[in-house]
Amino acid sequence: MRLLSPRRYVHLPHLPYPGKENYPSIPDYQRYLEKYADHFGLTPERQEIAEIKRGADCFDVRCVSGLTVQCKFVVIATGVFSHPIWPQIDGLTPGEGLKAIVMHAHDWNGPSAFVGGRILVIGSGISGVSIAEECASAGLRVMVSRRSERTRLITPRLLGLDVLHWFRPLEFLPRSFFGRFCRRGLHPPAYDNGYRKLVASGKIVELPEIKQVQGGSIRLGDGTCRDADVIVAATGYRYETPFLPQEMARMPAGHPLVNRCESRQWPGLFCVGAPCARRIDSEFLRGIASDASCVAERIRRRLNA
Repeated sequence: MRLLSPRRYVHLPHLPYPGKENYPSIPDYQRYLEKYADHFGLTPERQEIAEIKRGADCFDVRCVSGLTVQCKFVVIATGVFSHPIWPQIDGLTPGEGLKAIVMHAHDWNGPSAFVGGRILVIGSGISGVSIAEECASAGLRVMVSRRSERTRLITPRLLGLDVLHWFRPLEFLPRSFFGRFCRRGLHPPAYDNGYRKLVASGKIVELPEIKQVQGGSIRLGDGTCRDADVIVAATGYRYETPFLPQEMARMPAGHPLVNRCESRQWPGLFCVGAPCARRIDSEFLRGIASDASCVAERIRRRLNA
């Protein structure tokens, strides 16, 4: 699978992405991140955070291991893809009697392990459409269950340019312009990289909403039943910061209330990679790169004040 954003929008600060392909592959981008860390001598120390408390002039960060660290600034950069949302469907929980393999898109590693199988994808958003295209192109039998009457798709290129080029100016508008999207999170349509043609040719079969799963049989909203060997829940993610106190003000989508990436309640605590942390693109790579530079500069100025 490849990134949906073209190469020129996925550079991180001060080290351009080295590849030449227009849409970087996931393994190539992972190697870029590893090279980025090596280039700047970054050696993360992994700790699971249990709790963050605000002190008089610093933050007390308590780790699950028992280690406690005092920090003048904290940057939360966990992103929005750490906590998968599972659909509430009767019988879908993996366990006794469920014959199909069940997984979330978060754990999808490609179709190679399921050659000859019947794949049912729940959800027709970005992940669902991408997985369905990948499986159908690999010759698997693919079904896509959706709640809406139609799959929301957008063409990847318009007039010879990536569609993101035409929407890019909107990302510099004030957050207030995108009020509803920022409050509940942005859910853009999926890129059509062959999906319509695969549906038209019968290689992808679109189905209504799933009502129940029994053994290997799936009962649909229209009363019909289908069988599947693999069920992939491409049903999105929720933004969570369980280490922050419950009383911290949050948007309806779960991300802390911030101005220019900084918490309104706790000055010195920043969020990078959260929906609308600074602009409408803040949860995507291009926005993360821009927001990270902005946050780093603000911290530098305060440390030197």
